Amino acid sequence: HGRNSHAHLISNLMDDLQILAQEKPSGYALQALAYVSMILRQVYIVHNDEPLEADHDEDLRIQKKMATFIYEHYGEAIGLSEIAQAGGISRSKCSTVFKKYTETSPIDFLNAYRLEKAAALLKNTHASIADIAFSCGFNQQSYFNRLFLREYGITPKAYRNA
Repeated sequence: HGRNSHAHLISNLMDDLQILAQEKPSGYALQALAYVSMILRQVYIVHNDEPLEADHDEDLRIQKKMATFIYEHYGEAIGLSEIAQAGGISRSKCSTVFKKYTETSPIDFLNAYRLEKAAALLKNTHASIADIAFSCGFNQQSYFNRLFLREYGITPKAYRNA
């Protein structure tokens, strides 16, 4: 019931977003951001409400807490210290926990999420690449371009025009 209704709502919002992107009415970029926010809220609700698979596994609970922190603060200047602090653990323990559950480092996880958000904005808005990079937490466009190219095999500009 709960998860399916969320999935249905997310699917409808995604459909609305796609129609919006095709029709591009006046002010559509703002509406697109509203849809993305509503989609993220539904994902967050499902993620937050889901029962922990292993309540006894403290590390899993901590990792979910840190991942949620990343989802909520990816656009800000955060790093390993802030992510570890969100989980109430040391920087080295933070790295160990991320490696255990995501097979990646906390910073790579953060950057992958930032790139995912940036890719959606490139496709669904007319915001400048520099503004998108900055809004997704990258303080240098050249660094953003380099990571984007490495992740997607294409430059942000080429991705937007594809």
